[in-house]
Amino acid sequence: MPNVRDARPDDIPALVPLLAELGYPATSETVNTRLDAVTAQGARVLVAESEGGVRAVAVLHHMVTLHRAAPVAYLSALVVAESIRGTGLGRALVDAAAALGAEWGCGSLELTSNDRRVDAHRFYASLGFVSESRKFRRPIAQG
Repeated sequence: MPNVRDARPDDIPALVPLLAELGYPATSETVNTRLDAVTAQGARVLVAESEGGVRAVAVLHHMVTLHRAAPVAYLSALVVAESIRGTGLGRALVDAAAALGAEWGCGSLELTSNDRRVDAHRFYASLGFVSESRKFRRPIAQG
């Protein structure tokens, strides 16, 4: 069973390449700033260790909505190093996220996944996730 724990500042060098694999390249300084910001807002950044280091990360948010009877545990990011996918780290992170969601009183664990991530969709379906909506995004002009 992989070790799943909250991320620490000394994990940042491992988080940078994981986020790049997910398609979100960033510098160590940027990841450090974002880690502080998301955790200050109550999100949990979980990491899974394998082969002597952090090899996977998940970011979980607690969302209270007007239209749902119970809060939602929302996975905004989940990535396992490509070289060790299929070894149980993703499942361990999802299980840890579900357990946190239960502690928070959430009624569901939700995520979005890009249409091109077909392997990820199969993975989520194997864990009991059901695709029932689409995500739409529009940039907001700054300034």
